[in-house]
Amino acid sequence: MSLNGGSSWTTIGTLANVNSVVAVNSGTFRSLYAATDSGLYLSTDGSTWPTTLLSGQVNGVVVSGQNIYAATSSGVSVSTDSGATWNTTSIAGGALGVFATATTVYVGTASAGLWIFASSGGTGTQYTNASTLGGLPSDSVNAVFDDGTNCYAATAKGLAVSPNDFSAWTADTVASEALASDVVQGVFVSGSTIYAATSAGLSVGSGSTWTPYLTGQSVNSVFVSGASLYVATNAGVWISLDNGATWRNYTTAQGLASNTVKGITVQ
Repeated sequence: MSLNGGSSWTTIGTLANVNSVVAVNSGTFRSLYAATDSGLYLSTDGSTWPTTLLSGQVNGVVVSGQNIYAATSSGVSVSTDSGATWNTTSIAGGALGVFATATTVYVGTASAGLWIFASSGGTGTQYTNASTLGGLPSDSVNAVFDDGTNCYAATAKGLAVSPNDFSAWTADTVASEALASDVVQGVFVSGSTIYAATSAGLSVGSGSTWTPYLTGQSVNSVFVSGASLYVATNAGVWISLDNGATWRNYTTAQGLASNTVKGITVQ
């Protein structure tokens, strides 16, 4: 965790293999959730992890309103009471990532495509490479983002995009739209700009024209706030405060626990 824009970093506790982090409540630090290979942890003081909310492998976490959604090795687990109790929907192969809005929950999987559930519950709808509505480019979906108009699925064979009525999926790839790599590991959308975290760099564009950044870096996730870009890579954290014009790299030399950073969030 950094409290000064990345100039220095402090390690909270001794958690290992953190896959995703979420901070809740802007302004004053209140809650930090960490999805790890050994469970889902909650810190309310920014220095210790006193609460284990969920055991087992947790690949991703998102908080929407009063609900907590965890992508686990079994599927997707949901808590509506701050993590006291959980309801798990099993998904073949488990879940790699989860994204939620007020009405919809998106779950990406390793081999079973994308599952979409109503936040009120239900059986959900599965979209795969063989789906009749256009189909995903791959059944391996690493991450999902919904900007209120479109759904974006980061897959192992490109970035899949569909309107929120899910009438058809289209794919941006190296061949079709010059993505840095077809292996898309994360996605973030801000305004009309799409940020695709790929295994060979960060691709930024509108879906038809892409600009490469951090070429050759394995980018695991990206978070955007205004003109500031925060990028988690296998070579530390990269931060740009001017829409990618200049970058600074933060590593173990500045206090990171590891140069392999899988997730990043900013409050």
